[in-house]
This record gives sequence, structure tokens and C-alpha cells, in this order.
Amino acid sequence: MKRVTSIALSFEKTDFGPVLFGGDLEGGIRLISELGFPAVEISIRDPGLVDRRWLHRLLSETGISISGIATGQAYYNDGLSLTDLKPERRRVCFDRLKHQVDLVAEFGGCLIVGGIRGVLSRDPGEREMQEEAFYSGFRELADFARKVGVTIALEPINRYETNMINTVSEGLDALARLGCDNVGLLVDTFHMNIEEPRIADSIRRAGRAVVYVHIADSNRWAPGFGHTDFGEVLAALDEIGYEGPISAEILPCPTAEEAAMAVARFWKERSTGGARRT
Repeated sequence: MKRVTSIALSFEKTDFGPVLFGGDLEGGIRLISELGFPAVEISIRDPGLVDRRWLHRLLSETGISISGIATGQAYYNDGLSLTDLKPERRRVCFDRLKHQVDLVAEFGGCLIVGGIRGVLSRDPGEREMQEEAFYSGFRELADFARKVGVTIALEPINRYETNMINTVSEGLDALARLGCDNVGLLVDTFHMNIEEPRIADSIRRAGRAVVYVHIADSNRWAPGFGHTDFGEVLAALDEIGYEGPISAEILPCPTAEEAAMAVARFWKERSTGGARRT
């Protein structure tokens, strides 16, 4: 099955670690193009800072498309979340996400919602309020996105980063509660390595709900530097008929350039039937 391979880059320097070429998006995109990738995922904190004409020109020159736009930097850098206890802060977050939707509608790909959902309070009353605010706000966001043809990918994230929607099962429950036909799951092998008994089984269980995939090895380096069995992962994706983007969201280790080249080698080995390890 032909795969839409991608690598996660950052528009600017960021406190969020697993992205490459933070602050040098042009250099990153040009290298990704030279390595033969058809697409990039871009992590964008604030769409208002993006020079859209420049980005259109760069993508045209390199032949690169956008597989997805990630929103987590608005949380990790600016502290915005859909579960903020202050309504005015939630509104700022929602408005930021609407601008992200507009960006996706213009450039393509899907909108990735992960860390920006925030962290739930330990207080039961506050927690209930946060959950209600999250689902209400998310439905409003999904409705806005639907009108411009944008799909949203909801990403389960491991327990050490958030206490809301950690597993694939919890992600599927969230999709059922949302009831939005333009929202699916993003499955991330790094988070799944922590939360799922077997990654491949969880992918099969998610099935057609999967709309986006992140790959990273067990240590969040490029595939091949840890112990994740990517043969099983890719076989499970084939079994569910997944044909969407597979984006490497990885730490820039040993360097961003070396990490990108390692991902390229990983895919080349698979296309030629080579070994699993990098």
C-alpha cells in the first residue's frame, strides 16, 4: 500500500520537544523535499504569525504538501487550553483554533488536537465543568471546521502529559460522546507504547476511526532507535485499510538533520524489504 509519509516540523522555536527544525521551517522543508518526502506536518503556535504567501511559495517551490497542522504549541507555549477554568481563556483558545482551522482550509491536511485540551482538575466539581466545557467547545469547533471541509484528528496522549483521553479506548469513547462526523482519531506510537497493551491490537480496534498517524520509537527518537515493532504497526494499519498520512513526530536527536535522514532510511528499508532497525 502506498503511504503518505510526513515529518513534523515547527514554525518557530518551541518548548514542545518532538518536532524538527524549530525556527528554521524553510530549511526543514527544503531538506524534507530533498529526502523524498511528499508532505510535512507543521506545528504552529499562532496562525497570525504565518506569512501565508511565503509559505505558499515555499511549498510550491519544493513540491511539498501539508499533511496536518498541529495546535499543541498554543498550550505548551501560551498556556491556552479547551479545559481552562476561566471562560474568557477558553474563548481565546477557541478563537485561536478557529484561525488554525482557516489555515488548514487554505493549505490542506487536517487539524490536530492533542495537548491543547489541557489537564483536568483533581476537584470533582471543577473536573465535571472542564469536561462539559471541552465537549461543548469541541463540538462548536468541529461544526466550524465542517463548514470549510476540515477534518479534526483527536490525539490520545499518555498519562504523564495529561489526565484526559490517554488511551485509544478513551479516544473512541470521546468520539462517541462528541458525535461529530468530521472528527477522528490520531494514533501515536510513542503514546501507545506507554498506554496500550499491544499497539497493533489497539490500531485494529480503532479501525476506520483512525484519520492520522504519528510514528516515533519507544524513546521518541526516529523509528529504529528504540524497541517498537513497526512491522506489526504497519501491518495493522494495512489491515484496517488506512491510507492517510503517517507522520514522524520525533525528537531532534542526535540532530534534526540526522533524525530526518533516519526516518528516510526507515521508509527506504521498507520499500526495499530491508531490516527493521536503523
